[in-house]
Amino acid sequence: YPPVLAKLGVVTGGGTQMGKDGKIAWVEIVMALADLDGALQFTRQQLRKLGAPPGSTLVYRVGDQQVREEIP
Repeated sequence: YPPVLAKLGVVTGGGTQMGKDGKIAWVEIVMALADLDGALQFTRQQLRKLGAPPGSTLVYRVGDQQVREEIP
């Protein structure tokens, strides 16, 4: 379910980077959020459900501060 369906915000962009081995090295999803806490919880759940690899992280801003957290 995209975040907009959960009334948390909208996806505004994104991209991927392939590694030299041909596998996805990282994925970026850019979102404008209406509910940061709800969106973070939703995103963590969805990434785990979709099989995000170990070491995946969420990077987001709160005001001018960048926050990076590993998805357990």
